[in-house]
Amino acid sequence: MKLKHALINAACLAVAFSASSAMAQNVVGGGASAPEFLYKAEFGAFATDYLYASTGSGAGKTALLTNVATAFNNTYTPPRTDAVVHFAGSDSVLSSSDISGYTRAATDGNLVQMPSVGTAVGIPFKITGASALKLNTNQLCGIFSGKLSTWNQVLASLPNSPINVVYRGDSSGTTEIFTRHLDAVCTTGTTGNSDVAFPVTTSFSNVVNLLSASAKLRFSAANLSAGVRDAIAAGTNVIGYLSPDYINTDLAPLSAAATQNLFAASLRNKNNNVLYAPTSANITLALTNLTLGPNLADPKSWAPTAANPTSGYPISGLTFLDHVTCYSNSSVLSKILGFLDRHYTYSGVNDNTSRIEGNGFVKLPSTIVAAIRDNLLTNNSGTNLNLGNATACSGKAGR
Repeated sequence: MKLKHALINAACLAVAFSASSAMAQNVVGGGASAPEFLYKAEFGAFATDYLYASTGSGAGKTALLTNVATAFNNTYTPPRTDAVVHFAGSDSVLSSSDISGYTRAATDGNLVQMPSVGTAVGIPFKITGASALKLNTNQLCGIFSGKLSTWNQVLASLPNSPINVVYRGDSSGTTEIFTRHLDAVCTTGTTGNSDVAFPVTTSFSNVVNLLSASAKLRFSAANLSAGVRDAIAAGTNVIGYLSPDYINTDLAPLSAAATQNLFAASLRNKNNNVLYAPTSANITLALTNLTLGPNLADPKSWAPTAANPTSGYPISGLTFLDHVTCYSNSSVLSKILGFLDRHYTYSGVNDNTSRIEGNGFVKLPSTIVAAIRDNLLTNNSGTNLNLGNATACSGKAGR
């Protein structure tokens, strides 16, 4: 009889536990492919019930702005059925049109653009007979504008073979960081280093559309960071652009995405004429002087850029975690705040530094982290900008 009661009690507990687990609310997000494996490593270490779907920055921002999770759901097998989007990862900034086109403020509160970590755009390559590549600004602009068509035009020691370029075919924040730099340093005209005036864009196809017909034949698109990584590994005399965590484990020792261990070019910073690899130290140097804008109520003030840094690795920038202000589920808000607190902890027993740098990213400047904590995670500043702020969310249903 005692055994029978014990089995019944155990069954009841199992049912209760199952029901409780089923009721657990996931925090649903996705977007940029570059930081995917950093975030997933963090989820495994200190976050509960977090989901991240790699769709590219553009699709991630669209999902957040519209609160439509279809793009995220479709990355899973079988597809998920989540109906709410709680956050987006993006290497591209929220544009003026993103912000002005956001129509859910009356329900979900204002948009919150939160710098996450520093990153870089590395230049991976696979060239016959070459394990190292050093590029100056003229060479970089010439390659990606199609002005230089064969490798021996870049360096006489390289083969007389076409330069094949792989670029992101999806809407990509990595592309935005890259083209922002090219726009800042490349010049056109008879004495210029480029055949095109680079637009700052999330779609590199906007650059390809400007190329000559012959140059277009050497440019091919790949989907997401993984697609670019694998296309370069499979290609011949090829070059592209990726965040360091997709290039090799020298740059990102803990990365689960650096499966092809590609070579990465070193780039000469045109401002101090020093050669830099895309290491954590060199990215940090490039981002040292970043400052926020004057109006912290404007999401654009939270998106400083470093298109042409005075020192450090030349193609550096930030990746972002975008949110809305108001959440209807207190458990979701608690999980988000708990995750962000640990994500931005750079010292002590919960130090997240090794996880960030081990995945090829860098910590934010301390002044920016302090502003995030005082304005976006708490209301210590009194600005009422923080996630879940009672005043800002009064009368709003929340996400």
